[in-house]
Amino acid sequence: MSNPSQRLGRDIVILCLLWLVASSVDTLWLLVDQAPPAWDQGDHLTRAMNHWRVIETPQLASPAWWRELWQQAPTQRAPLVYLLTTPFLMVLGRGFDQAVGVNLLFSAVLIGSVYRLGCRLFSPDVGKWAAAICLLSPTLAFLRTDYLLDYGLTALFTLCYAVTTEWWFAKKSSHQWALSLLTGLTIGLTLMTRTSGLLFLLPLLVWVIGVSLVRRQGWRLLQIGVGGAVAIATFWPWFSTNWITVISTTIESTAHGIIYRNDPQANRLAGWLFYPRALPQMLSSPILIAALVAGGLGWLNRRPFTVAQPPKAIHGNSNDVRKAWWWLAVFLISIYVLGSLGSNKQLRLLAPCLPMLTVVLAAALSARRDRFGMVLRWGSVGLSSLLLLLHLFPLTPLPRWGAVRFPYVGPQWPNPAVIAEIIDAEPLLKSTLGMAVNTSQINPQNLDFYGAVADFQVEARQLAFSPDTADADSEALNWYLTKTGDQGAYNTIEAGQAQLRQNIENSETLSIHQRWQLPDQSELRLYHRTTAPIEIVSIPESLDHVHISDVQAPPSIQAGSLAPITYHLEGPWKALQPGLLLLTWQSTHSDGQWISDHGIGLGQLQTAQTGADENSFRVIERLVLAPPPQLPDGAYSLQAIYLNRQSGEAYPIDLPLIEVTLTAADSENVSALPPASLDLMTQLRALAQHYFAIGDLDTVFNRVGQINQYDPIQAYLPQTEQALTYRLSKSPEQLNWQYTLLLAQVLQQKGSDAIATLNQITQLDPQNPYAWAYLGFVHLYCWQPSQAQSALDQATILDPDSTEVKALQAAAALMRFNIPRALRFLQAAQIL
Repeated sequence: MSNPSQRLGRDIVILCLLWLVASSVDTLWLLVDQAPPAWDQGDHLTRAMNHWRVIETPQLASPAWWRELWQQAPTQRAPLVYLLTTPFLMVLGRGFDQAVGVNLLFSAVLIGSVYRLGCRLFSPDVGKWAAAICLLSPTLAFLRTDYLLDYGLTALFTLCYAVTTEWWFAKKSSHQWALSLLTGLTIGLTLMTRTSGLLFLLPLLVWVIGVSLVRRQGWRLLQIGVGGAVAIATFWPWFSTNWITVISTTIESTAHGIIYRNDPQANRLAGWLFYPRALPQMLSSPILIAALVAGGLGWLNRRPFTVAQPPKAIHGNSNDVRKAWWWLAVFLISIYVLGSLGSNKQLRLLAPCLPMLTVVLAAALSARRDRFGMVLRWGSVGLSSLLLLLHLFPLTPLPRWGAVRFPYVGPQWPNPAVIAEIIDAEPLLKSTLGMAVNTSQINPQNLDFYGAVADFQVEARQLAFSPDTADADSEALNWYLTKTGDQGAYNTIEAGQAQLRQNIENSETLSIHQRWQLPDQSELRLYHRTTAPIEIVSIPESLDHVHISDVQAPPSIQAGSLAPITYHLEGPWKALQPGLLLLTWQSTHSDGQWISDHGIGLGQLQTAQTGADENSFRVIERLVLAPPPQLPDGAYSLQAIYLNRQSGEAYPIDLPLIEVTLTAADSENVSALPPASLDLMTQLRALAQHYFAIGDLDTVFNRVGQINQYDPIQAYLPQTEQALTYRLSKSPEQLNWQYTLLLAQVLQQKGSDAIATLNQITQLDPQNPYAWAYLGFVHLYCWQPSQAQSALDQATILDPDSTEVKALQAAAALMRFNIPRALRFLQAAQIL
């Protein structure tokens, strides 16, 4: 008999061969497949590209850089898979197939973890068979050739389960303490993969804590506490940056299912039988049948699932097998109950429990050690391998058993060509593509990904989530995409999408720029605005600074109304691209003024191409003026300052003398809600002044959610912050500017900066309860409950009936572990 080291070496060779065969099949499938990524895949790929963009310029000593990195994953879709994808994008290039390469890493982690789990609970033979069976699971095989978080979650949770098993059954104290640290690390990594991993961690945590309490094992509880501290330290930097959106999206995601969503049968018999009926699709049917036969015969022979090599490392007595089965059974039964209770039932959602099921199948197949058992094992694995190939590749016309995942080999879809056409037409501008089509092949998510591949020059967004916004959405962008025939899945926003498409097709300011015939015999149409608001022209002069060569504005403007204006700016590209225009319309006879700050080219100028930063250009901006209605009549002249967003350089801009005469506002036609035709920085200032300052958050966030579709990277927020920070350094008493600065900082989740701004606001506006409530909320966001309570106490004095303030008071009390105070405020807010 070979010694343990020789056996381990042989097993490692077998596992490497298993990984190589599976990886070869997966790579072949990806090379054959020519389909564009679908919705979720496109979204995940874009997030991976965003992480790659940040990591490409590392600044490890900069807290701002780390905050930007963690903010790339602000929802329950945690960042670990995206972070692990970035090396593949750097080495292999940017693309769908290259990103899926990360699954090769996850396959290696999965194979090794399943093998070790089988070894620890049963025997090395069970571990090897379990690793092989795991690779033959149709659900996991389909996930290996896709870019979703589920396969990464499966691999990382299996690693966590295997490490936890090692810790739980370890005999030496030194091993237990070391493994408790490693267990905490793998728990943190699981949650960093996707927060739904908590569903699978919960049975493990409840079991080990409960058993430790029953047995009064204080040392075990102490190890759990240490492991928990390591887990928190692992995911805390990301979670603490995004905790509000992580929690809200996690709760929201549980209410969105594809199967049994809002179905009264979800938790009745049909719901409870969903996963048992799906077992043949989740696991290989021949192996499932063979395991039932082998296990049944073993039971009849009064050898219930015994194995050739008992797990001596656990306790070394007759209870070893029983303890191993209890460990697996408690987990699998708990996951089945939790999964069946939820209304969102999809096969891939329970994929992380499949490796543990494969250990069960491998142990059952090993119950017969005779020739019949060997035939069952090898025959079922061989047949399962053949069936999996037939479900991955259309090798024969024979009918398949269960779902298939064939590679697409038809005509190419024009997704990259759409992005290339936009860039060719406007090579120096960043663009947002409005989508009025949403099919599996042509959708906002995958067009956004292809735009990210093209140096992030094009973003794609779905618009018109309701008919109320369709008109504004059809006027907000320069590029739109529509499709004849099937428009795709719109669900509850179908009316808005239909209205948007009609507006685009009937618009007098949009025309078809390009058409493509699609493989489904429909036509894809790319629309472009005939007169774009931003135009760039190369000029022969060599300029050192930015100046305004011409301003075209009407001689008279009515306050509270809109008026067209055109700016002609000239300068070197290296100054134009990062430039901000601080425009002040100053009354020539009073203190009246209004500002029209905006990024040069509305912040849409692309980062300088090779050699372009040495050239000079003219940027023509066709924008809209919106003087506030409360301004006094009279003449107003334009003053301009240039501010560099990168260097902070500022200087007055030379410009021709330009004056406009302001007339009295027509009070009947004045609306505080900023029109969509205004630039985004002006809209944000209007929202902050008229709504944010008085606590009307619904109006603010509804409009912000809409305009964020027009600027998907929200570049207008840091531009607003930089412009107003400069202005407030000269005039800190301007309260409206302070509220706008605060709103920009809050939307960027800059807690410490927002606190500093709020300290200024509460001095300038001490009687506004909303200012104190905002200060309390931001302190809570920054995990500063004591400071939050002080601010909220002041808000309560000013507005004792506010339910929102009472809810925040309860949150502050909970953070301070003052449960009685929290309950009082929850009852006062009528939450309990």
